[in-house]
Amino acid sequence: MLKKFSLIPIIIFISSACTSETNSDQLKTKAIQADIKVSSNGDRTKVTVELNAGNSFGSNIRLSGGDKIIASTSTEQKVLKEDIDILDIDYEGRFGLTDDNANYYIELKRQAEANAFSQVSLPLNFEFITPTQISSINYNQDLFIQLDGSDLNSTTELSLNYGCKNGDSGTFSGSTNVSFINSSSTSMNLSDLGIFRNEDTKDFSDCSLDIIVERYRDGEISNSFSSNSRIRGIQLREIKNIKLTL
Repeated sequence: MLKKFSLIPIIIFISSACTSETNSDQLKTKAIQADIKVSSNGDRTKVTVELNAGNSFGSNIRLSGGDKIIASTSTEQKVLKEDIDILDIDYEGRFGLTDDNANYYIELKRQAEANAFSQVSLPLNFEFITPTQISSINYNQDLFIQLDGSDLNSTTELSLNYGCKNGDSGTFSGSTNVSFINSSSTSMNLSDLGIFRNEDTKDFSDCSLDIIVERYRDGEISNSFSSNSRIRGIQLREIKNIKLTL
């Protein structure tokens, strides 16, 4: 169903999405929930750490009182920098190491409370064998995806993001997940996914499709954090802005 937006709901959403903040020096380490992602696109790796009070619904944590997060590899070490957007506070750093099974070590170093040391290894690198240079695809066309290898120690997932203009000012967009037939290939007919089911597409134009493959494995999160914390290593590959014809 087409989602219509107006200014007032957007303002309400923005104001409600802005979470409150808690300084880290007010909390024991066990009261901190950590969500750590180490994500590589094959060229660079981005480390992102989000800290919340208690759980993912708790207030964002801003490091204070001398607390800091250090990420390191076999070749680099960096203090992660604060990044603030409208929704949350993250701590980020970028690294050059993207090798298969490369180890990343993330430590929350604290002045007055327990430190927390976590580690994860990147999944095996991969590339698309097919499709490679695809510029357009028809909604009724079969789509075959083949990767150049598998990784039995990781999980591989496929997401399809799609969107169209709808008339002069409207938009339609969505996302769907597709299971891999085996760990390195899958196929589907886009129409069978029903992404436009129950939609009146007569005014749709400029439709596009993104193919996103994520291979991930979980690492060893510090037991100093709250029990629902996580560290995940990710290899991510994308083919974006494929023209989708109906």
